Order: sequence, then structure tokens, then C-alpha cells
Amino acid sequence: MSNMIEIFTTLFPEQIFLELSPEEIEEAWPAETEYSYNVARRNAFINRLCLDAFCNWLKLESGIEQQPQVWPSEAGLPGIWEVVNGTAIQLGKTRLVLIPSEVLDTDDFCVPAEWVDIPCWAADYYLAMQVNVDQRWVRVWGYTTHKKLKQAGEYDPVLRNYSLDGSLLIADLNVMWVARQFGGDKKLAVPPVAELSNAEAEKLLKQLSQPSFYSPRLQVVDFEFVAAPSSIGGVGVSYSPRLPMVKFSEWAALMENQNWQERLYQLRVELATEQQKIQKGVNLGV
Repeated sequence: MSNMIEIFTTLFPEQIFLELSPEEIEEAWPAETEYSYNVARRNAFINRLCLDAFCNWLKLESGIEQQPQVWPSEAGLPGIWEVVNGTAIQLGKTRLVLIPSEVLDTDDFCVPAEWVDIPCWAADYYLAMQVNVDQRWVRVWGYTTHKKLKQAGEYDPVLRNYSLDGSLLIADLNVMWVARQFGGDKKLAVPPVAELSNAEAEKLLKQLSQPSFYSPRLQVVDFEFVAAPSSIGGVGVSYSPRLPMVKFSEWAALMENQNWQERLYQLRVELATEQQKIQKGVNLGV
């Protein structure tokens, strides 16, 4: 155990600190061709570190008998990490979502709305995980519930995140295990998402699959918010007209359908690869 982890364990005895080996860090990096842009590749790297470290801890040290199962599957993770931060695992009927961050402060815990408002994505518990690649550790600094996020979290209609004050998180995962055992903290009912026709889905896939340096979810907006902008800090919020906008309800319907979600991922990677080949050809011809 590193000196830094020993210090953290002393300061925060209820939290979980997991050490990463250089080999684990190296193996967690995805291939450059596996994602369509560098931010998604970094997102996948951080999520992979957290997922593997936490699942190893669950199997070897937690005392939990049930084996964690990745949702929807290992093969489906790249399609999620291409566009959204977070990883879901199942422990029997209980779903946990791991939300990693490389940010140093723990004042707030931010969860993408997809993990809260899409019925088949929503979880019972959300774990706040901090990653420090340079110092080689992962920290589980607390957890919250679906109910707490919906009732006490602040929804950001611009970033489409639920933000919860860090002081409201529970640091000791033993509390979660006990609540889970007795059936407590069940998630709230999540309304069904809007239905998309095949034609509507194809139109969205064509629009959202275009190569970019950012996640296509940045084109997604809360249209109720756009129609009647509220004031944040006394300043009205507006959206750039340069980005074609997509309703969150449409985006949620696209993400809920695993076939469409996987197709979006494949299209983005294929188009990005084609674009890179064209750029290389142009550079070689100069």
C-alpha cells in the first residue's frame, strides 16, 4: 500500500481506497481506433480503471457473495463510454452506477441525467469515485440513491446532470449493503421515454454520428428550458445556434434502444476513421 493511500485511509477510515498497478493502468487504455474522439477514449480509460478496481474489491474484500455483472454487457460498454460517463453493474436485483471523476474537490457529486431519467439505465445506488492516475489510486468517497438525486439533487438543464452536495453522500458502503439487504432505498418510478419511429431514429443517427471532438450529447437540450429560459446567477441561458439541437426525450429514446445506441457508436467510429484516413492522405499529398 502506498504512503498516500495509508494517509487517506487514516483521514477517511469509512471510505474505500484502491491501489492501481502500472500494469493495470497500461492495460486500461483502449486502442486509438476504439473511440471516435480523444475525450471519449480518456473517459473509457478512467471508467475501465474504476470498474476493474471496484469489481476486484467486491469479489475479494467486500464480503458480498453475489458476483457483479456489467450492464448491459462488456461488449456494450464502448457504446456507453463513447457518449456518457459512468458504468452500471448488477448485484442480483440491485443496480449500482459508478461515476468516476479526476476532479480533486468533492464539493459536489454530478451524475449524467441518462443514468437517472432513462428507465432501463436508472440505478438504485450511485457511487462517487475519484481517480488519480499519477498517484495510482481510486477512491470511493461516498454514495447516494436514485431517490436522493431526484429529490435533493439540482438538475442542470444545460449540462443535463444531477448535482448533489457532497456533504449529503454517505461515505460508508456498509450502510448501503444493509439497506440493500432489507430492501430499502428503492429507486423512484421513472416515466417511460418517448417513442421514436425508425425514420426518426435514422435521422438522429445521421445527425449525431458526424465526427466531432465532443460527445453528441452536447447537442441535446431540455426544450422546455429553451422555450422559457430561467436565470442562473442573474444571467439568462441560451444555446449556440451553430449546433443542431435534439430533444432530451429523443436522445433518451435513442439511448434506451441498445441496437440504436450500438449503431450510433459504430457509425461515429467508422466515420471518424474514414475522416482520419482522408486527412492523412491530404497531408501526404502536400
